[in-house]
Amino acid sequence: MHDILDIIFASIQIFGSLDLKGTLGIAGFALPVDEDIRINIKVTDLRIIADYKFGQSLTNPNGLRISDFDVKIFVGDVKVDNWDESIDIVLNTFSNNFLGSLSVLLRKELRPYVNDMLDRTLKLFIDTVLENKTMTQLIDFFNFITEKISITNCTVNA
Repeated sequence: MHDILDIIFASIQIFGSLDLKGTLGIAGFALPVDEDIRINIKVTDLRIIADYKFGQSLTNPNGLRISDFDVKIFVGDVKVDNWDESIDIVLNTFSNNFLGSLSVLLRKELRPYVNDMLDRTLKLFIDTVLENKTMTQLIDFFNFITEKISITNCTVNA
């Protein structure tokens, strides 16, 4: 039996700042670096679909593991609105457009490697947690989480 986990984030906004001061050495030349950048990235329609199957743990006959794992990640759009104090409006606009276009390329190029990356990291962690859990314990855990989420009073301001 395969299970599917489908998570959708309508919008994720990332704010931050980068203050970089120092010297960059290229081919024996020292180039001063003095950057003060405000980071503002908005990811819309992020969707993660995980298709997985539970199997028997390889180390514990009563435990579980993820025996089959396939993840697909889809992103609707990435808007970059960073602001670099050391360059003018035209270069900031060009930089933001370039980073937005680069994100499209990265999504297409990295998609085939997502399963391998998650298999070596996340799946290994999940299997370690599940190896001492039975299916009943896992179902009880999911029921507990579902009850907690359903009684949470959330309002969405759009």
